Amino acid sequence: MVGNLFGESINRISLFALILSLGLLVDSATVVVENIYRHLLLGKEKTIAIIEAVNEVGMGLFVSTLTSVIVFLPTSQLEGMMGEYMSPLSFFVPVALTMSLVVAYILLPLLASWIIKLPEKKEIKDEKKSIFENLMDWYENWLKKYIGAKNEKRRVGFLRTVFVIFMIMLSFPVLKFVHFKMLPSADKNQFFIYLDLPEGTDTPQTEKVSKWINKEVLKNKNVNSIQSFVGTTAVVDFNGLFRGANLRKSPNMASLRINLVDSEDRSETSSEIVSKIRQEISQEKSKANKELLPWLKNMKTKFVEDPPGPPV
Repeated sequence: MVGNLFGESINRISLFALILSLGLLVDSATVVVENIYRHLLLGKEKTIAIIEAVNEVGMGLFVSTLTSVIVFLPTSQLEGMMGEYMSPLSFFVPVALTMSLVVAYILLPLLASWIIKLPEKKEIKDEKKSIFENLMDWYENWLKKYIGAKNEKRRVGFLRTVFVIFMIMLSFPVLKFVHFKMLPSADKNQFFIYLDLPEGTDTPQTEKVSKWINKEVLKNKNVNSIQSFVGTTAVVDFNGLFRGANLRKSPNMASLRINLVDSEDRSETSSEIVSKIRQEISQEKSKANKELLPWLKNMKTKFVEDPPGPPV
């Protein structure tokens, strides 16, 4: 309903946003209902118990919801096609979380006053504790031991240790232990090689260089065929249109579409194949004949893969 008011539609991304927030939606409700039940067990009158229970956790729920909403808001600032693609995510997650908070504040206390009933008092018998209860006891004792009010040295030491571990983790991207990508790589069955020779190169010379590249690429067992477009535009697909492939019409330009063996019939991914071919061509350039060597050295070669999602 809210999405319809703001011109949003139900699509794969909006459904993903709702699935993503599903686990977060129940948090506010769980906390409110559990706290109401706890206050009732203390023997308070139902109305008073509900008011005090919601008031007790109200600010905590608001802040926890606010932090989750703030995390997703920056995606609304993305521009271009990626911005259009991610906009449902930046809209539906905050809206869903905000609505769940409103429900926890207003609807759940009303339902609790109608539905929740305390169990009848029974004689308490000594029962063997469950694994979960034993785990909770151990965790409580651990907290008292290390970060309790009476153990300042241990508490400070614990916090310092956590801070050091946190700083080490922040260094992972800088030290290249973790690689970040906007979208994961896709194992496609084709990729492009764009050849840009120096300005003024005529079409026959560009074709000679193109044939040499074709010959080297076809040595790879994972390459099925090659389509060469010298001095003219290749067949433009959606991704090619986005990156301006339709403008590659100069005599000094060639666009090679490399068709790979089907992904189910090869062990390497397209990204691994592209990296391997790129390295092989770089090594073989020095072995080319003297006529082509100057052109190969002054040529810009681009290896282009199609992204798995929208063009980025």
